[in-house]
Amino acid sequence: MGDMKRCVILGAAPFDKADALRPLLRAEDVCVVADGGVRLAAALGVAPTLTVSDCDSAPAPTGEFVHLPVRKDETDTRAAMDIAFERGFREFLLLGCLGGRFDHTVANLLSARQMTEKGCRVVLANEKNEITVLTPGSYPLADAGDRKISFFAMTSAVSGLCLRGLSYPLSDYTLLSDDPLCVSNALADKTATVSFTEGTLLMIFSKD
Repeated sequence: MGDMKRCVILGAAPFDKADALRPLLRAEDVCVVADGGVRLAAALGVAPTLTVSDCDSAPAPTGEFVHLPVRKDETDTRAAMDIAFERGFREFLLLGCLGGRFDHTVANLLSARQMTEKGCRVVLANEKNEITVLTPGSYPLADAGDRKISFFAMTSAVSGLCLRGLSYPLSDYTLLSDDPLCVSNALADKTATVSFTEGTLLMIFSKD
């Protein structure tokens, strides 16, 4: 597995339209199923390389399989990410990991932060949202279409935050973890960027 391709983790969160998720996949992706994500794999028509499961919400699959204990200190999704990381993956797309049980969604966001701070790129997506955790730097913002873009601090503060080319720009702003100022912004320029100097930032593209 560890050939530095992107690892797609398929989780058990509910989904309405698998067809809306299929364009996010690449032909060379390596897919890993986390427990009940087997249903999403079937809906997407993908054959997972590996399944990680405690079999409490899905039957034991065929193929390479890591059997987890039911009583453990991490979710099946986090276990799948850790195994993929150990095998050399540093880019992740998480599908079926937003919605459903809110505690699992929060756990997945925190896992994304931890993996990002270890040098990975992690994106979580469903039919309406695309979420990325960012570390200090400058990032171009691709055409968002009709989507809104929001930013939240995942650390106590995100310092030196600059939003350029957005409808509501910012310059050298300190975004605190309890500050919702940066919700529902929009791109106003094709060369829009977000940059910051300290902290960890959650970036969310959303559509109604």
